[in-house]
Amino acid sequence: MSDEWGPWIEHDGRGCPIEVMGKVIEVYWRPEDGDESNWRHGIFLVDDLRASCATWWAELYEGRGAHQYLNGESFLRGPYWIDHYRIRRPRGMVVLDALLENLPEDCPA
Repeated sequence: MSDEWGPWIEHDGRGCPIEVMGKVIEVYWRPEDGDESNWRHGIFLVDDLRASCATWWAELYEGRGAHQYLNGESFLRGPYWIDHYRIRRPRGMVVLDALLENLPEDCPA
């Protein structure tokens, strides 16, 4: 795991988790047939539009019908569902962690 990213989280298929709203995430979409050679990958900011995307709702839609989603510049078709994701840590937290690791042990008061 990179210092800039949290751990991978397996998505339960029950909509967009509230903790990702307004954050940058990295995701893997799996196709309905589960074929690992067709998985899709993306990194994006979760805004209102992306939070309402049907790819978060595998349980609700049960893999029925085609869905389109935006992945970078490519427009892809097919029933894809978010399988797992991780949240990017804010740059300030990465810097703060580095500072805390290098604090002197004896600090005069």
